[in-house]
Amino acid sequence: MIVTEIKDLTAKKVKVILEDDYSFPLYKSELKKLKIEQGIDLTDDALDHIKNDILYPTALNRSLYLIKAKEYSKKEIAQKLGSGDYPEDIINSVIDELIKMRFIDDKRYTQEYIAYHTMNKSRQAITSALMLKGIDKNTIDEAFDIYMDENPDYEKKLCLDLLERKYLRQKDDADYITVNKAKKYLAGRGFSFDAADCATKEFFDI
Repeated sequence: MIVTEIKDLTAKKVKVILEDDYSFPLYKSELKKLKIEQGIDLTDDALDHIKNDILYPTALNRSLYLIKAKEYSKKEIAQKLGSGDYPEDIINSVIDELIKMRFIDDKRYTQEYIAYHTMNKSRQAITSALMLKGIDKNTIDEAFDIYMDENPDYEKKLCLDLLERKYLRQKDDADYITVNKAKKYLAGRGFSFDAADCATKEFFDI
């Protein structure tokens, strides 16, 4: 394949673009060592060497470095590698290996995310955030089912905590308008009608 363009990414890295729009990052030292220049015909063997011996291990090590600091979803790792200009086939191979090694596990990630964020977020807010991270709705619902078995009143308790902080002074002499505002406040935070209604009735003793 013909090398159609070589773009600078940083002072030390470049992006090599081939005639079929396949592209990959290399350090300038690697570029020089491999004698890659614009206009040359890169053989299949040379491309396989770049993929298997340079790109894949570098992308895998980059992922392992990230995962060492915190848990990532499959989509988040793909985005991190994509931002580093790694090609899609390399990204997919790295993700397959990480899943095989159980370094990334969207089911585990979801359970841990829910356990942490239920301290201050509604189910709806957590679900929306997880879906943006590439977690499918079934995985989220299954994880919530497990969590709710042990914490059935979590949203109501969280609603009561929020009301305590915001409406404590109005608790004993609240009128209809105040109660309605409190319900809207909780709904705006993503809580279900049932949780907001139950919490406001208990909090204002109505």
